[in-house]
Amino acid sequence: MAIDTIHTRPDRQRRTLPGAVDVSDLPADRVPEIAADEEVYLERRGGRTYLVPAN
Repeated sequence: MAIDTIHTRPDRQRRTLPGAVDVSDLPADRVPEIAADEEVYLERRGGRTYLVPAN
């Protein structure tokens, strides 16, 4: 797993996050388990954190 960047977007710029997983309520040590060996980034939106595929 490689996490490159944390992107932030205000709610007014909502767009679909294909393949995104809401990881807001998970402990930080569980996030790598979900990402496995995929290239991903974290995106913060509306007070929630999403794990988003980089491709």
